[in-house]
Amino acid sequence: MSEMFAGGNRIHLSGRFKVSRRWRSKASKQARKKSEGRELKVMASEKNRILIIGGTGYIGKFIVKASARAGHPTFSLIRESTAADHAKAKILEEFKDAGVTLVHGDLYDHESLVKTLKKVDVVISAVGQGQIADQTKIIAAMKEAGNIKRFFPSEFGNDVDRTTALEPAKLALGTKIHIRRAIEAENIPYTYVSSYFFAGYYLPSLAQATTQSLPTDKQSSTMRMTLAHTPLKLWMILEPSTRPCT
Repeated sequence: MSEMFAGGNRIHLSGRFKVSRRWRSKASKQARKKSEGRELKVMASEKNRILIIGGTGYIGKFIVKASARAGHPTFSLIRESTAADHAKAKILEEFKDAGVTLVHGDLYDHESLVKTLKKVDVVISAVGQGQIADQTKIIAAMKEAGNIKRFFPSEFGNDVDRTTALEPAKLALGTKIHIRRAIEAENIPYTYVSSYFFAGYYLPSLAQATTQSLPTDKQSSTMRMTLAHTPLKLWMILEPSTRPCT
């Protein structure tokens, strides 16, 4: 589901959506098919040059590969430390094999970042939580470059403008809200992608925000799992100990 706003739009990814009745008639379906065909032709003839920042991260590597598969000239900003990291070597080789251009640069080097941005049309940020606030540097560089058609900030979670949270989540969401307002203030075309939580990221640690493995202390790791199996449903009920997981 996509919502349009002045200067940008929001995309909400969910499992289900309803098709409007206006598309159900045969004539409407044919008209829509022709419209979609024209849009695909335009998209095929106008492949945007896409830069992904944070492309070797948890989400970024999938975005880089998807962009390359779609036939877009794809660029990935690579720091010197990343290029020298043996753990990232396989990912970088996969990028090269896919035709991705590796651009050596840094989020904190304004001049080189502006130079890189002038070579692309679309910027997708997939930086991690620790660098969310530093996206203001990307915004400043895009403003100076003056040629970016669309910016996707690092979101990939809840729609922060529609979410009420308690600390420490409130602080994290507040940072993303600040980035959104900064983008809008600079009149940079944008898209906010709200895909909500990634189960694969949170389940290994039972949603413990500060670790990627199971909790080791007895109180927070003691849980009883009850499976209630009926012919229609399989429910998993997690009953935490007296001190709930944070």
